[in-house]
Amino acid sequence: EEIYNGLYNDESKGLFLSENEERVLNYVIIGNLKGHRPQAAIDYILERKKEGKDVHPRTIISVSKALATMSTAIDDIYYYLAEKKISGESVPIEAVNVVLGACSFGGHVDRAFDTSKAYEKLFGLKMDLFAYNCMLRVTAKKPSITAKDDVRAAIGLSLFEKMKDQGVQPNEETYFHLIQLLSLSQAVEELLAVYKEMESSNIVPGEPIIRLSLPILRRYDLKKQVKECEERLREIESAAASNKISTK
Repeated sequence: EEIYNGLYNDESKGLFLSENEERVLNYVIIGNLKGHRPQAAIDYILERKKEGKDVHPRTIISVSKALATMSTAIDDIYYYLAEKKISGESVPIEAVNVVLGACSFGGHVDRAFDTSKAYEKLFGLKMDLFAYNCMLRVTAKKPSITAKDDVRAAIGLSLFEKMKDQGVQPNEETYFHLIQLLSLSQAVEELLAVYKEMESSNIVPGEPIIRLSLPILRRYDLKKQVKECEERLREIESAAASNKISTK
């Protein structure tokens, strides 16, 4: 509590804390989680928003990952937020994102889909980029017995279209998760269409997306696309090697 007050009571720091201060605060919040005080952990975020201040994305990710392995705590925080909303209190999207993020990082598929429905129905919120990326990530964990009943690509494309319809712009992480879903489902035509859309959006695919795409492109002998990906990968590796040399 003392660390928290010392960090957040200094108005001169503006909306965002420095990276070191944010790290310390994350330790405080995560310490509450590991001490089995999930409500106290989420209260830090609620208090921050109540004061009209932002919560850094690093905090949301850190708390989500810490919460991901605590199944009971995820439920506790969800119902804690639900009770606040039902009693007339405002629940910020950052707090609900912590719950969805924990479901996503922890692979809690059904709980993630239930939480995503609650954004609008219970909390009166529109899902943001973080929330949509969480849903795309966790959809990859959805079990599939055979290729015929693999609905991951369809769900991923549906989420992708919905986010765009709501004015949420995809980023590179969005495309990474979507391409992963399409690769798992071996939806080649859709993958190529998404890849083309990504490039037309001026998002240059990084190494993770290229390495993710290459196996399926090679499997279906798509020589042109394979060549482009391999050339891009060589450029990335060459740039990385040059940077490594320059920093020595």
